[in-house]
Amino acid sequence: MGLGIGVLLGGGFAFGSEFLDDRVYNEEELKKLLPVGIISEIPPITTPEEDRQVRANLKMLLATAAVMLVSIAIGSAISFFKG
Repeated sequence: MGLGIGVLLGGGFAFGSEFLDDRVYNEEELKKLLPVGIISEIPPITTPEEDRQVRANLKMLLATAAVMLVSIAIGSAISFFKG
């Protein structure tokens, strides 16, 4: 029951944040908003510190996913062998 509620709440929050986000992320979205043509685009400019932060966040995400997978596997094995 807790898993179902967690999935529903997580999905609801993800949908809500995506629905309420009004930022423009690509050229197609901008073309829908503006009646004139687009002649140039400013590329994302990142600093070396931002690049390091992105890599650190990716490592943390992968480590968290690995811990969750191992936890699920161990929990499943324990419940299987205990009956």
